[in-house]
Amino acid sequence: MAYDGLVNYSVVNELKNKIVNGKIDKIYEPNFDEIVLGIYSNGSKFALDLVVNSRVLQSKFNYKCQA
Repeated sequence: MAYDGLVNYSVVNELKNKIVNGKIDKIYEPNFDEIVLGIYSNGSKFALDLVVNSRVLQSKFNYKCQA
């Protein structure tokens, strides 16, 4: 799937609806090329997993738990 303007728009809207006015709770670095941001927003906790490897570019947004 190509990462075009439509995909970028959808990603931005999903993140905007979930984590605007949230705060970064914790920052993890499980691997050399991976960062996990723990975010607390609107009474819920989320995890934003960013991988910046040149072979595997991915980001995952996980709903963790209700606070």
